[in-house]
Amino acid sequence: MGYWKEHFQRTFVIDERSLILARVFTFIAILWSFSNYYGNLFFLSPESGFFPPEYFPGPYEFFPFNLFRLGNSLPVFYAAFFTGVIASFFFLCGKWTKPAIVIIWLINLSLRNQANLESRAFETLIQIALVWFLFFPQPPLQRLWKKTETPKLLSGLVVFGWYNQIAMLYFFSFLHKLQNPKWASLDALKLIFSKYIYQTPLSPSLLSSPALLKAMTLISLAIELFAPVFLYFCFRNYKWRSAVIASFLIFHLSILLFLQVGIFTPMSLALWVSLILWRPILSDEKTLIQSGQIKNALALMLIVFTLLINIDGLINQKRDLLRALSGTGLTQRWSMFATRNHTAPINLWLGSKATFKDQSGEWDVINNQAVDFSKAPKLQSVDYIWWAFVSQIAFTSKERADRITRLFPSYYCERWNGAHEKKIAYIEIKIIRNVIPPFQLPRLYPQESDLISGPCP
Repeated sequence: MGYWKEHFQRTFVIDERSLILARVFTFIAILWSFSNYYGNLFFLSPESGFFPPEYFPGPYEFFPFNLFRLGNSLPVFYAAFFTGVIASFFFLCGKWTKPAIVIIWLINLSLRNQANLESRAFETLIQIALVWFLFFPQPPLQRLWKKTETPKLLSGLVVFGWYNQIAMLYFFSFLHKLQNPKWASLDALKLIFSKYIYQTPLSPSLLSSPALLKAMTLISLAIELFAPVFLYFCFRNYKWRSAVIASFLIFHLSILLFLQVGIFTPMSLALWVSLILWRPILSDEKTLIQSGQIKNALALMLIVFTLLINIDGLINQKRDLLRALSGTGLTQRWSMFATRNHTAPINLWLGSKATFKDQSGEWDVINNQAVDFSKAPKLQSVDYIWWAFVSQIAFTSKERADRITRLFPSYYCERWNGAHEKKIAYIEIKIIRNVIPPFQLPRLYPQESDLISGPCP
């Protein structure tokens, strides 16, 4: 028992200066998240008519938690947004940090639930990190460069819970990926790098090296699998700790170079810089601070909850075990790039009007149905990556949209004609979105606009 007690105390340690660094990266992620919402505040308000009314939660349900039910209008949205931004700066500086964390958490969660984006992992990571930050003392920002007192080292069950949260993120992400045949066949990164919305200027250079992409896929899986081993068993040794942290920081910075993953990068960096020790732990360390009994009890409950919610997210696609917690910001499902479908309202989609060679009529070959742009299903299983791609086309310039979609007619012609005896000769592709006409009752009407058309090859 003596060895494991010493192992626990010397492994699960956080330097308060590293905690400040983690706060800096989390602050960047929070502002990034708020900036993403800022341009869409109008669309997230019911007044815009961009989303169908059933997209927004009912006024008398407690979950998903949403402050905007107190005043679901555009001025309230902007007031809440700027309150969250101001609270973020208090969080960064270490002034009134805990009230600032609560304000940021509530506003970020409300924006997320208003946008029906519970499945976005990076938003989950921000909210889970903020919960753990409530357990830690938050020294002022200037402690990074002012050496007025000896930096403290934090230890105990709360610190273990933080380490455990990081381990669960990587390990369960690995398990989710194993359920996807693209990862099992090592073709996942090839698919991801080929997606326009994730590409950086450096991404195309990797697509010409399939063997390298397979190797990178394997390395990614190995890193996620062994992350808990590194965290639980290698951090006692100062040199091993430094090497592992440096490796993960390089790993996430490399992802930033080749993939557009947005907020996930600063949050990943926040996790790993928080574990940096600025010096080895002495055998008679005098600066270790243990968390109190109440914090330890709460941390233990959160640790057990973290394990249960991750297991539930892995084995239950509908999260039957803890469905009541949906919309609280506490659920976890680390299936980044592993699963692609979720249920969401249809507000933007592609349709087509294809003419058969025998002049026998028209057909929507994209959706495999009769041509009818008058309505769309309210809810269905949506490919989120495809929805994001269609959004890019819908809201970019016409020149850029034409450049992106120039191969669409030949692609859909070949896909249909290769699988059906009845061939098509010409196809028109359209973008359809739900709109609310001005000066009319709040009903939604699909509006179509021409995207691109052309003959079949």
